[in-house]
Amino acid sequence: MTWLRFTIKLALNYLDNELMKEYLGKIKEQIPAKLKKIEDVHAILSDDLLSTKLPQIPKTLFYILQFISSRYLSGGNSLTESRRVSIKRLFLNKAINDFDDKEGKSLVISFTNYVTALKYLKTKSYITKENINTAHAILIGNTKIGGKLRNKQNYVAKNQKEYQFIPPIHTSLPYLINDLVKFINNKEISPLVRAYHAYTQFSLIHPYLDGNGRMARLLWDRLITDTKFLLNPSLYRLVNGSLAKYKGALEISLKPEKKQLAKEYWGEIFAWSTKNISTIKIEYFKFYINAFATSPLLMLRLNSELIQLIIENPIINEAEPIFLKGVGSTRLHETNMYKKRTSANGAVIYECKIAIQFLIKIEQLLFN
Repeated sequence: MTWLRFTIKLALNYLDNELMKEYLGKIKEQIPAKLKKIEDVHAILSDDLLSTKLPQIPKTLFYILQFISSRYLSGGNSLTESRRVSIKRLFLNKAINDFDDKEGKSLVISFTNYVTALKYLKTKSYITKENINTAHAILIGNTKIGGKLRNKQNYVAKNQKEYQFIPPIHTSLPYLINDLVKFINNKEISPLVRAYHAYTQFSLIHPYLDGNGRMARLLWDRLITDTKFLLNPSLYRLVNGSLAKYKGALEISLKPEKKQLAKEYWGEIFAWSTKNISTIKIEYFKFYINAFATSPLLMLRLNSELIQLIIENPIINEAEPIFLKGVGSTRLHETNMYKKRTSANGAVIYECKIAIQFLIKIEQLLFN
Protein backbone atom coordinates (compact mmCIF):
# COMPACT_ATOMS: atom_id res chain seq x y z
CA MET A 1 0.00 0.00 0.00
CA THR A 2 1.47 3.38 -1.00
CA TRP A 3 2.16 6.15 1.49
CA LEU A 4 -0.78 8.25 0.30
CA ARG A 5 -3.25 5.39 0.37
CA PHE A 6 -2.06 4.46 3.81
CA THR A 7 -2.59 7.97 5.19
CA ILE A 8 -6.02 8.23 3.55
CA LYS A 9 -7.01 4.87 5.01
CA LEU A 10 -5.73 5.96 8.41
CA ALA A 11 -7.75 9.17 8.25
CA LEU A 12 -10.92 7.33 7.25
CA ASN A 13 -10.48 4.78 10.03
CA TYR A 14 -10.74 7.51 12.63
CA LEU A 15 -13.97 9.02 11.46
CA ASP A 16 -16.63 8.90 14.14
CA ASN A 17 -19.99 9.80 12.66
CA GLU A 18 -21.80 9.98 15.99
CA LEU A 19 -19.37 12.52 17.42
CA MET A 20 -19.58 14.56 14.25
CA LYS A 21 -23.38 14.54 14.31
CA GLU A 22 -23.35 15.69 17.93
CA TYR A 23 -21.07 18.56 16.99
CA LEU A 24 -23.14 19.46 13.93
CA GLY A 25 -26.23 19.56 16.08
CA LYS A 26 -24.78 22.59 17.83
CA ILE A 27 -24.11 24.29 14.51
CA LYS A 28 -27.64 23.59 13.27
CA GLU A 29 -29.08 25.36 16.30
CA GLN A 30 -27.21 28.51 15.30
CA ILE A 31 -28.02 28.65 11.58
CA PRO A 32 -30.71 26.04 10.85
CA ALA A 33 -32.07 27.71 7.73
CA LYS A 34 -28.69 27.83 6.03
CA LEU A 35 -27.45 24.29 6.52
CA LYS A 36 -29.59 21.78 4.68
CA LYS A 37 -28.12 18.28 4.46
CA ILE A 38 -25.62 19.24 7.15
CA GLU A 39 -25.49 15.65 8.40
CA ASP A 40 -23.49 14.83 5.30
CA VAL A 41 -20.56 16.94 6.45
CA HIS A 42 -19.13 13.94 8.32
CA ALA A 43 -18.24 12.67 4.85
CA ILE A 44 -15.66 15.45 4.45
CA LEU A 45 -12.92 12.81 4.51
CA SER A 46 -14.68 10.04 2.60
CA ASP A 47 -15.96 9.14 -0.83
CA ASP A 48 -19.53 9.63 0.41
CA LEU A 49 -19.09 13.21 -0.77
CA LEU A 50 -20.08 11.94 -4.20
CA SER A 51 -23.66 12.32 -2.99
CA THR A 52 -23.19 15.30 -0.66
CA LYS A 53 -25.37 18.28 -1.53
CA LEU A 54 -23.15 21.36 -1.45
CA PRO A 55 -24.12 24.87 -2.61
CA GLN A 56 -24.35 25.38 -6.34
CA ILE A 57 -23.34 28.78 -7.67
CA PRO A 58 -23.24 30.46 -11.10
CA LYS A 59 -19.97 29.67 -12.87
CA THR A 60 -19.11 33.37 -13.15
CA LEU A 61 -19.55 33.80 -9.39
CA PHE A 62 -17.37 30.72 -8.88
CA TYR A 63 -14.62 32.47 -10.83
CA ILE A 64 -15.15 35.78 -8.99
CA LEU A 65 -14.92 34.12 -5.56
CA GLN A 66 -11.67 32.43 -6.50
CA PHE A 67 -10.34 35.70 -7.90
CA ILE A 68 -11.21 37.65 -4.74
CA SER A 69 -9.82 34.89 -2.51
CA SER A 70 -6.53 34.81 -4.40
CA ARG A 71 -5.30 38.01 -2.80
CA TYR A 72 -5.41 36.32 0.62
CA LEU A 73 -4.01 32.99 -0.51
CA SER A 74 -1.18 34.20 -2.69
CA GLY A 75 1.75 34.87 -0.37
CA GLY A 76 3.70 33.14 2.35
CA ASN A 77 2.35 35.50 4.99
CA SER A 78 -0.43 37.09 2.97
CA LEU A 79 -3.12 35.52 5.13
CA THR A 80 -2.40 38.37 7.54
CA GLU A 81 -0.44 40.92 5.53
CA SER A 82 -3.02 41.29 2.75
CA ARG A 83 -5.61 42.51 5.25
CA ARG A 84 -3.58 45.71 5.59
CA VAL A 85 -4.06 46.48 1.89
CA SER A 86 -7.60 47.53 0.97
CA ILE A 87 -9.34 46.43 -2.23
CA LYS A 88 -9.08 49.91 -3.74
CA ARG A 89 -5.41 50.25 -2.79
CA LEU A 90 -4.64 46.85 -4.33
CA PHE A 91 -6.17 47.72 -7.69
CA LEU A 92 -4.63 51.21 -7.74
CA ASN A 93 -1.24 49.50 -7.44
CA LYS A 94 -2.22 47.04 -10.15
CA ALA A 95 -3.28 49.81 -12.56
CA ILE A 96 -0.52 52.35 -11.89
CA ASN A 97 3.02 51.08 -12.42
CA ASP A 98 4.80 53.95 -10.67
CA PHE A 99 2.44 54.08 -7.70
CA ASP A 100 4.64 54.66 -4.62
CA ASP A 101 3.49 51.82 -2.37
CA LYS A 102 5.98 48.97 -1.76
CA GLU A 103 3.60 46.89 0.36
CA GLY A 104 0.81 47.24 -2.18
CA LYS A 105 3.11 46.44 -5.10
CA SER A 106 4.41 43.33 -3.35
CA LEU A 107 0.87 42.05 -2.86
CA VAL A 108 0.01 42.80 -6.51
CA ILE A 109 2.95 40.62 -7.63
CA SER A 110 2.04 37.65 -5.42
CA PHE A 111 -1.67 38.08 -6.24
CA THR A 112 -1.00 38.18 -9.99
CA ASN A 113 1.28 35.14 -9.76
CA TYR A 114 -1.40 33.14 -7.94
CA VAL A 115 -4.12 34.04 -10.45
CA THR A 116 -1.79 33.24 -13.38
CA ALA A 117 -0.76 29.89 -11.90
CA LEU A 118 -4.39 28.97 -11.26
CA LYS A 119 -5.37 29.85 -14.83
CA TYR A 120 -2.48 27.71 -16.05
CA LEU A 121 -3.57 24.65 -14.05
CA LYS A 122 -7.16 25.08 -15.24
CA THR A 123 -5.97 24.51 -18.80
CA LYS A 124 -4.87 21.00 -17.79
CA SER A 125 -7.55 18.32 -17.69
CA TYR A 126 -4.96 15.87 -16.34
CA ILE A 127 -2.50 17.39 -13.86
CA THR A 128 1.01 15.97 -14.09
CA LYS A 129 4.01 16.38 -11.79
CA GLU A 130 5.50 18.69 -14.42
CA ASN A 131 2.32 20.83 -14.40
CA ILE A 132 2.57 21.18 -10.62
CA ASN A 133 6.23 22.20 -10.90
CA THR A 134 5.42 24.78 -13.59
CA ALA A 135 2.57 26.22 -11.51
CA HIS A 136 4.88 26.43 -8.49
CA ALA A 137 7.49 28.32 -10.54
CA ILE A 138 4.82 30.82 -11.63
CA LEU A 139 3.51 31.06 -8.09
CA ILE A 140 6.72 32.03 -6.30
CA GLY A 141 8.38 33.86 -9.20
CA ASN A 142 11.79 32.51 -8.23
CA THR A 143 13.78 30.83 -10.99
CA LYS A 144 16.36 29.32 -8.64
CA ILE A 145 14.00 27.17 -6.58
CA GLY A 146 10.69 27.55 -8.42
CA GLY A 147 9.32 24.27 -9.74
CA LYS A 148 12.20 22.23 -8.31
CA LEU A 149 11.68 19.57 -5.68
CA ARG A 150 13.88 20.17 -2.65
CA ASN A 151 17.17 18.26 -2.51
CA LYS A 152 17.56 18.43 1.26
CA GLN A 153 15.52 18.07 4.41
CA ASN A 154 13.35 21.02 5.38
CA TYR A 155 11.50 21.82 8.59
CA VAL A 156 8.40 23.68 9.66
CA ALA A 157 9.65 25.57 12.68
CA LYS A 158 8.02 27.68 15.38
CA ASN A 159 11.42 29.23 16.01
CA GLN A 160 15.08 28.35 15.46
CA LYS A 161 15.04 25.82 18.31
CA GLU A 162 11.59 24.27 18.08
CA TYR A 163 10.31 22.28 15.08
CA GLN A 164 6.55 21.99 14.62
CA PHE A 165 6.72 19.45 11.81
CA ILE A 166 9.42 17.51 9.95
CA PRO A 167 8.34 16.61 6.37
CA PRO A 168 9.33 13.34 4.62
CA ILE A 169 12.96 12.92 3.56
CA HIS A 170 13.71 14.50 0.18
CA THR A 171 14.68 11.21 -1.48
CA SER A 172 11.06 10.02 -1.14
CA LEU A 173 9.56 13.06 -2.91
CA PRO A 174 9.31 11.72 -6.49
CA TYR A 175 7.45 8.66 -5.24
CA LEU A 176 5.11 10.66 -2.98
CA ILE A 177 4.31 13.29 -5.62
CA ASN A 178 3.65 10.63 -8.27
CA ASP A 179 1.28 8.89 -5.86
CA LEU A 180 -0.54 12.14 -5.13
CA VAL A 181 -0.83 12.92 -8.85
CA LYS A 182 -2.50 9.54 -9.48
CA PHE A 183 -5.02 10.23 -6.73
CA ILE A 184 -5.99 13.78 -7.71
CA ASN A 185 -6.57 12.70 -11.33
CA ASN A 186 -8.92 9.87 -10.37
CA LYS A 187 -12.21 11.18 -11.78
CA GLU A 188 -14.16 8.39 -10.07
CA ILE A 189 -13.59 10.22 -6.77
CA SER A 190 -15.54 13.34 -5.81
CA PRO A 191 -13.80 16.66 -6.67
CA LEU A 192 -14.20 17.73 -3.05
CA VAL A 193 -12.50 14.59 -1.74
CA ARG A 194 -9.65 15.05 -4.22
CA ALA A 195 -9.35 18.73 -3.29
CA TYR A 196 -9.26 17.88 0.41
CA HIS A 197 -6.51 15.30 0.05
CA ALA A 198 -4.47 17.43 -2.33
CA TYR A 199 -4.67 20.28 0.17
CA THR A 200 -3.76 18.26 3.26
CA GLN A 201 -1.32 15.76 1.78
CA PHE A 202 0.63 18.32 -0.25
CA SER A 203 1.09 20.38 2.93
CA LEU A 204 2.44 17.30 4.72
CA ILE A 205 4.74 16.25 1.88
CA HIS A 206 6.16 19.81 1.75
CA PRO A 207 8.07 19.08 -1.49
CA TYR A 208 9.55 22.55 -2.10
CA LEU A 209 11.93 24.77 -0.19
CA ASP A 210 9.36 27.58 -0.31
CA GLY A 211 5.76 28.12 -1.37
CA ASN A 212 4.31 24.81 -0.13
CA GLY A 213 1.32 26.44 1.58
CA ARG A 214 0.52 28.54 -1.47
CA MET A 215 0.76 25.49 -3.74
CA ALA A 216 -1.57 23.46 -1.49
CA ARG A 217 -4.14 26.29 -1.61
CA LEU A 218 -3.74 26.49 -5.38
CA LEU A 219 -4.41 22.77 -5.81
CA TRP A 220 -7.60 23.12 -3.75
CA ASP A 221 -8.79 25.96 -5.99
CA ARG A 222 -7.97 23.98 -9.12
CA LEU A 223 -9.70 20.76 -8.04
CA ILE A 224 -12.81 22.21 -6.41
CA THR A 225 -15.73 22.80 -8.78
CA ASP A 226 -18.85 24.93 -8.83
CA THR A 227 -21.00 21.79 -8.53
CA LYS A 228 -19.28 20.66 -5.32
CA PHE A 229 -18.23 24.08 -4.09
CA LEU A 230 -16.58 24.91 -0.80
CA LEU A 231 -14.57 28.06 -0.08
CA ASN A 232 -10.82 27.57 0.28
CA PRO A 233 -10.25 26.30 3.85
CA SER A 234 -7.24 28.57 4.32
CA LEU A 235 -9.59 31.56 4.25
CA TYR A 236 -11.24 30.29 7.40
CA ARG A 237 -7.99 30.87 9.29
CA LEU A 238 -8.67 34.60 8.90
CA VAL A 239 -12.09 34.17 10.49
CA ASN A 240 -11.32 31.57 13.13
CA GLY A 241 -7.78 32.64 13.99
CA SER A 242 -6.98 29.23 15.47
CA LEU A 243 -3.63 28.00 14.15
CA ALA A 244 -3.88 24.95 16.43
CA LYS A 245 -7.12 23.78 14.81
CA TYR A 246 -5.72 24.42 11.34
CA LYS A 247 -2.62 22.34 12.01
CA GLY A 248 -4.72 19.62 13.64
CA ALA A 249 -6.90 19.45 10.53
CA LEU A 250 -3.79 18.83 8.44
CA GLU A 251 -2.19 16.34 10.80
CA ILE A 252 -5.12 13.93 11.32
CA SER A 253 -3.44 11.32 9.10
CA LEU A 254 -0.23 11.48 11.16
CA LYS A 255 -1.57 12.04 14.65
CA PRO A 256 -4.80 10.12 15.40
CA GLU A 257 -5.27 12.07 18.64
CA LYS A 258 -6.01 15.13 16.46
CA LYS A 259 -9.12 13.53 14.98
CA GLN A 260 -11.71 15.41 17.04
CA LEU A 261 -9.93 18.71 16.50
CA ALA A 262 -9.82 18.08 12.76
CA LYS A 263 -13.50 17.09 12.58
CA GLU A 264 -14.55 20.20 14.48
CA TYR A 265 -12.45 22.40 12.22
CA TRP A 266 -13.79 20.94 8.96
CA GLY A 267 -17.33 21.08 10.32
CA GLU A 268 -16.85 24.78 11.03
CA ILE A 269 -15.44 25.36 7.54
CA PHE A 270 -18.42 23.65 5.94
CA ALA A 271 -20.89 25.70 7.99
CA TRP A 272 -19.06 28.99 7.39
CA SER A 273 -18.73 28.38 3.65
CA THR A 274 -22.34 27.27 3.17
CA LYS A 275 -23.73 30.24 5.09
CA ASN A 276 -21.59 32.79 3.26
CA ILE A 277 -22.19 31.44 -0.23
CA SER A 278 -25.96 31.82 0.26
CA THR A 279 -25.48 35.49 1.13
CA ILE A 280 -22.86 36.13 -1.55
CA LYS A 281 -25.19 34.82 -4.27
CA ILE A 282 -27.68 37.54 -3.33
CA GLU A 283 -24.97 40.23 -3.52
CA TYR A 284 -23.86 38.90 -6.89
CA PHE A 285 -27.32 39.32 -8.37
CA LYS A 286 -27.51 42.83 -6.87
CA PHE A 287 -24.25 43.66 -8.65
CA TYR A 288 -25.66 42.26 -11.89
CA ILE A 289 -28.77 44.47 -11.60
CA ASN A 290 -26.71 47.57 -10.71
CA ALA A 291 -24.42 46.93 -13.68
CA PHE A 292 -27.39 46.62 -16.00
CA ALA A 293 -28.90 49.87 -14.66
CA THR A 294 -25.58 51.69 -15.05
CA SER A 295 -24.88 50.63 -18.63
CA PRO A 296 -27.92 48.86 -20.16
CA LEU A 297 -26.62 48.84 -23.75
CA LEU A 298 -23.36 47.24 -22.70
CA MET A 299 -25.02 44.77 -20.36
CA LEU A 300 -27.41 43.60 -23.07
CA ARG A 301 -24.31 41.93 -24.47
CA LEU A 302 -23.49 40.67 -20.97
CA ASN A 303 -21.66 37.39 -20.67
CA SER A 304 -19.41 35.74 -18.14
CA GLU A 305 -16.27 36.99 -19.90
CA LEU A 306 -17.40 40.62 -19.65
CA ILE A 307 -18.28 40.34 -15.95
CA GLN A 308 -14.91 38.74 -15.24
CA LEU A 309 -13.17 41.53 -17.16
CA ILE A 310 -14.89 44.18 -15.04
CA ILE A 311 -14.14 42.39 -11.76
CA GLU A 312 -10.49 41.87 -12.73
CA ASN A 313 -10.14 45.53 -13.70
CA PRO A 314 -12.24 47.77 -11.45
CA ILE A 315 -9.58 50.46 -11.94
CA ILE A 316 -8.01 51.06 -15.38
CA ASN A 317 -5.06 53.24 -16.35
CA GLU A 318 -5.88 55.38 -19.42
CA ALA A 319 -2.36 54.67 -20.72
CA GLU A 320 -3.07 50.90 -20.71
CA PRO A 321 -6.62 50.52 -22.09
CA ILE A 322 -8.51 47.22 -22.16
CA PHE A 323 -10.44 46.49 -25.33
CA LEU A 324 -13.71 44.60 -25.44
CA LYS A 325 -13.71 41.51 -27.61
CA GLY A 326 -16.24 41.52 -30.41
CA VAL A 327 -17.18 45.20 -29.86
CA GLY A 328 -14.95 46.82 -32.46
CA SER A 329 -12.36 49.11 -30.88
CA THR A 330 -14.46 49.90 -27.82
CA ARG A 331 -12.37 50.26 -24.68
CA LEU A 332 -13.80 49.03 -21.40
CA HIS A 333 -13.31 52.35 -19.62
CA GLU A 334 -15.29 54.17 -22.35
CA THR A 335 -18.50 52.50 -21.20
CA ASN A 336 -20.78 54.07 -18.60
CA MET A 337 -19.46 51.58 -16.07
CA TYR A 338 -16.36 53.69 -15.39
CA LYS A 339 -15.79 57.25 -14.21
CA LYS A 340 -12.66 59.25 -15.02
CA ARG A 341 -10.46 60.76 -12.33
CA THR A 342 -6.85 61.67 -11.63
CA SER A 343 -4.83 59.74 -9.06
CA ALA A 344 -2.59 61.31 -6.42
CA ASN A 345 0.49 60.88 -8.62
CA GLY A 346 -1.19 62.45 -11.64
CA ALA A 347 -2.16 59.33 -13.57
CA VAL A 348 -5.48 59.43 -15.42
CA ILE A 349 -7.52 56.45 -14.28
CA TYR A 350 -11.04 55.10 -14.71
CA GLU A 351 -12.88 53.58 -11.78
CA CYS A 352 -15.87 51.25 -11.74
CA LYS A 353 -17.49 52.18 -8.46
CA ILE A 354 -20.08 49.40 -8.36
CA ALA A 355 -17.40 46.75 -8.99
CA ILE A 356 -15.26 48.06 -6.12
CA GLN A 357 -18.31 48.24 -3.84
CA PHE A 358 -19.19 44.65 -4.77
CA LEU A 359 -15.65 43.40 -4.03
CA ILE A 360 -15.61 45.22 -0.68
CA LYS A 361 -19.03 43.78 0.21
CA ILE A 362 -17.90 40.22 -0.54
CA GLU A 363 -14.81 40.77 1.58
CA GLN A 364 -16.95 42.02 4.47
CA LEU A 365 -19.28 39.02 4.23
CA LEU A 366 -16.37 36.60 4.29
CA PHE A 367 -14.33 38.05 7.12
CA ASN A 368 -16.50 40.24 9.35
